[in-house]
Amino acid sequence: MKNEETLKSKKAIVVVTLAILIVLIGVTYASLQYQREGQKENELTTGTLILELDDKTANGISIDPAIPLPEDQGQSQAESYDFTLRNTGSGDAQYRISLVDDEEEYETDGCTEKRLPHKFLKTSLTKNEEEPKIKFLDNEEVEGGDNNGVLDEGTIGSGENIKYSLKLWIDISADKAISDTHFHGKVKLEAIVKGRTNYQTGE
Repeated sequence: MKNEETLKSKKAIVVVTLAILIVLIGVTYASLQYQREGQKENELTTGTLILELDDKTANGISIDPAIPLPEDQGQSQAESYDFTLRNTGSGDAQYRISLVDDEEEYETDGCTEKRLPHKFLKTSLTKNEEEPKIKFLDNEEVEGGDNNGVLDEGTIGSGENIKYSLKLWIDISADKAISDTHFHGKVKLEAIVKGRTNYQTGE
């Protein structure tokens, strides 16, 4: 009789333990789902890297209407888009930040066939309040005639933060053919994850 009671007691403990475990798994899953959804708007995450976007940058980067500007006016008049790269891991991480077409926004705006050629887009990127680096988004000097919209790449240390401020305008060299074109872009984060030799994209 005593052995039967002990066995029943053990079974009850096992059932209670399993019930608690199921509840914990459910809570953890819900938490992860919440975090993932929250990161879609203002954070891009890949590996141990997090790219935090301000509200304006998270809503997309656009040039409309398309008006060519000389460099000094582009620097002073173009809107500023700000974002911060953070490394939450315990080691250094390699990263690449690019500006790419926002296909969803082109479709929403109905201007897929009126894309502004990247060769006329000029960018000014300020990194940690250093002197801004100014270049064309499509750099014809790069092999293949395109730098894939890369804004910055390098290595970020553990616990390090890098602040960026991006300005974008149409270069004065653009001809009249761009008058009815649009640009809609978004920031893209890629990282070399430990154990891999190629970049992975954070969505």
